[in-house]
Amino acid sequence: DTPDVAIQLQNRLRSLPTFARELIAGGLAGALAKTAVAPLERTKIIFQTRGGQLTVQGVLQHIWQQEGVAGLFKGNTASVLRIVPYAAIHFGLYEYFRRGIVQLAIPHSRPGSKEQGVPLW
Repeated sequence: DTPDVAIQLQNRLRSLPTFARELIAGGLAGALAKTAVAPLERTKIIFQTRGGQLTVQGVLQHIWQQEGVAGLFKGNTASVLRIVPYAAIHFGLYEYFRRGIVQLAIPHSRPGSKEQGVPLW
C-alpha cells in the first residue's frame, strides 16, 4: 500500500506547475537544513545565555542527560516555521529569474536552429 501512496504523491507533484514544485522543494530543503543544524543551534544558545564556563561537549552531555534526544531539537519547530516560507520564496524566485536570464541568453529556437528556448513556467 505504501508504494501506491508514493506513486500518487509523485503523480500529484508532477501535475503541479514548475514554479509550485520549486516552492515546495525550497521549503523542504530549508526545513531539512534547519533541522540538521538544530543541535548546534541549541548548543550555541546555551553558550550565549550561560556564559563561557561550559564546553561544547559539556553542553551536549547536559542536554542529552537532562532532556534526551528531544532536547537537542528544542525550539526547532519555531525555526522551521520561520525558514520554510523564506527558503521556498528564495529558491522559487532564484529559479524563475535564472530561467529568464537563460532565455535572454538563448533565444527561442529559429527554424533549422539547434538552440532551444527555455520556458519560464
